[in-house]
Formats: sequence, C-alpha cells, structure tokens
Amino acid sequence: MADTDQQLKMVKSMLRATLISSKDGIPADTLLRDYEELTMEPLPFKSLGFSSLEEFIQSIPDVVEVIRNADVFVYKAVPCKKTQHVIELVRRQKSRGKTKNNVS
Repeated sequence: MADTDQQLKMVKSMLRATLISSKDGIPADTLLRDYEELTMEPLPFKSLGFSSLEEFIQSIPDVVEVIRNADVFVYKAVPCKKTQHVIELVRRQKSRGKTKNNVS
C-alpha cells in the first residue's frame, strides 16, 4: 500500500509540473503526450487502480482543475504552496502570437 501511495504522490507531482508549464492549460487529448514527454514514462493511471484518465483526474481535484472550453476539456494545475509562485509567473507571460519574425 505504501508503494502505491508513494507512486501516487510522485505522479501527482509530475502531473502538476506538466500542467504548470502551460498558461492556458492543456487540452485533454494532449495531456498524456505532454506528461510522457516530461517524464519519459506514460501516465500510470491504470496501475494506480483507475480505468480511465478522466476517472483519475476526477480523483485528484487538489492537483487538476477541469475546464470545459467550447467542446474541449482543458486541464489546469491547481496551485499548492510550493508552486503558487511559479503559476503566477506563467500566468503573467505574454501569450505567443504570430509575428513576422516567427516564420517556420
């Protein structure tokens, strides 16, 4: 049981870190990819006893805020004492827009 609690604590921490990096939140359909890019491992919600990502997300309202934006669900980080400052810095960043110099 302690191993599962420790794994959940680590996953919550890494999930919060994934979400903090995005000012406007992360759409539900890209969260798994973004988490895996950050941690180099898939989000292990099944090994934590959940049948779906949505079920897992709903069980951790202290970490993830779910926002319905048009027809898309967007996930945002819920700040804790340790991350409040970082979240405020990210929120103050200018949104990336298209500019003449930003040609791909």
